[in-house]
Amino acid sequence: MFRLGETPFLITPDVARGILDGEERVSLDLGLSEVALACEGERAVLPDGSTVSLGDLEVIAGRQGAAFFPRDGEVFQVAISDGHFYKLVPTDGAPTLEVDGVRMHRTVGVTPDIDARMKLEALGVRGGRVLDTCAGLGYTALAGLEGGGDLVVSVELRPEVLRIAGVNPWSRGLFSDGRVHLLLGDAFHAIEVFPVGFFDFV
Repeated sequence: MFRLGETPFLITPDVARGILDGEERVSLDLGLSEVALACEGERAVLPDGSTVSLGDLEVIAGRQGAAFFPRDGEVFQVAISDGHFYKLVPTDGAPTLEVDGVRMHRTVGVTPDIDARMKLEALGVRGGRVLDTCAGLGYTALAGLEGGGDLVVSVELRPEVLRIAGVNPWSRGLFSDGRVHLLLGDAFHAIEVFPVGFFDFV
């Protein structure tokens, strides 16, 4: 699919509607930036030259609460079904992760990225080593670094969650910042490899 941390173009229902309405600049990374694109006949041409059919954009426009990526002339939802259903859900800021219909972040009156920053501010992180026991999309780990943490160990139980984080542009730092040490497993057992008192904040 994609290398971990390599994010594809992502199309939300709002972006699909914008393209169909003739907007020439849209965000293909969930609001982090905007790019120019054009429509040629029955297709929208993306910045890398790949295309998405207007019919596929119509389908996406009707699928609220989802994000899609184009690949080889088709579009796929950013979702995984493996005993549970995991999907990336756009918000007004960073997207959230939904598992079996339950959102993993607060999204009413706040966006997931701001919520993570507020939690880390309440914790009072000012340098030191931070343990994040539920990596998820990485917002808490990244907020720990922004708050001044020297390093963050972030543990995630489910590989499906990390696969979705891997295509989320808001999660890039989880895979690219050398101060984040990402572990896959049960946090209860993962922390046994660290000496007592290793972490300053949990």
